Amino acid sequence: MQDTSPIFYIVSPAAGASVARGEGRPGAGSFNGSGFALNLEVITRDSIGVVAQEGLNIRDTSLLGNPNPKFLELTVTFDTDLIKPDGGIISRNTNLAALFNIAGSEDTPGTGITLWTGWHVLESLPQDVTTVNITASDKVAFDVLPGSSSGQSLTPLLASLPGDGIDDADGPQVTLLAPRTPLTSVATGPSANPTPPASASLFFIQVSAIDKNWRRDCTQ
Repeated sequence: MQDTSPIFYIVSPAAGASVARGEGRPGAGSFNGSGFALNLEVITRDSIGVVAQEGLNIRDTSLLGNPNPKFLELTVTFDTDLIKPDGGIISRNTNLAALFNIAGSEDTPGTGITLWTGWHVLESLPQDVTTVNITASDKVAFDVLPGSSSGQSLTPLLASLPGDGIDDADGPQVTLLAPRTPLTSVATGPSANPTPPASASLFFIQVSAIDKNWRRDCTQ
């Protein structure tokens, strides 16, 4: 029998990427944490969908370690402790599904759909960690950068480096990752009296920008 169960992919960080450690320490947390975007792509391959309540805030920190009621099939773990912005500790291998912020979907070719979900990681990584393994359905390893304190340190402030406005080989190379192309369709939302965020188009837009010269990647 052909396997038609949903497939989970870690889209960002990109394979082979490194992430920043963050400035938080146990008992002395910081909102200037690792600061990367953890985005997942979930592809269904038959008419049986993944149960999810899409929206711009599916997060509920009080449910940390438990299933996210707005995305019951989601399980995501890190193989290292995480330091919360308040200095507390999230133990390694805790289910982090309740920390995901947003979810949206589109209709892709075939009988299934593509569902996206994302989390901006404000937590920091311990000082002795050099590699972090993130597991959704697949496990992906990411190096921890030794010389960058946070995700913000990888991207310049707008006023300090406005750019030259020239499209050249050094980038940035901007790619639309979600919705997937080609042949993807998105919902229109209600034609009368839409009430965002509960009732709207509710698809996910993800853009990757790679600066080839400065070797700095930013996925939003």
